[in-house]
Amino acid sequence: MIKLRQMINEANSSLGEIATLEAALQAKYANVLDELQFYYDAFTDGIFLTDLYIKEEYRRQGWGAKIM
Repeated sequence: MIKLRQMINEANSSLGEIATLEAALQAKYANVLDELQFYYDAFTDGIFLTDLYIKEEYRRQGWGAKIM
């Protein structure tokens, strides 16, 4: 039971980190970013950027690499 509660607390903490990271990236790259999607894996306690969409007019200019 304690392990599950600890995992839930870590997940909630990580979800807050995802929101903070997403907000920071959206603010910094608002003109070129179309959408970001993240995934949190509770078992590895890892946050993964799964999708990074660049607005069409900025594609093939290296923005994805710069953001990563």
